[in-house]
Amino acid sequence: MTTRPLPPDTPPQVTAATDAGAVARRFPQAFIDGGAQTIRGFLDLGLVTEARIFTLPIRIGAGVRLFAAGPTLAENWRLVGVRAFPCGTVGSHYRLG
Repeated sequence: MTTRPLPPDTPPQVTAATDAGAVARRFPQAFIDGGAQTIRGFLDLGLVTEARIFTLPIRIGAGVRLFAAGPTLAENWRLVGVRAFPCGTVGSHYRLG
């Protein structure tokens, strides 16, 4: 799934979806990994029940927004676990409800 056009040299057998609902119907147990707009599409449709967010100890430019505008995980989500990795990355595990 992407919000950007595929490059012109993309092989014809490669396609990309733009509709979160259609993707969820085809792959109901999918793992979603993407940018703020992609993830927001699934959140807005109520299709995400669990989230694992990894924070890396680096900064890209002025920083990258985790979610596009809209409700955040703080509203209806509960933190169920945190794991620190030797490289400095921190993984936070959330569940809906």
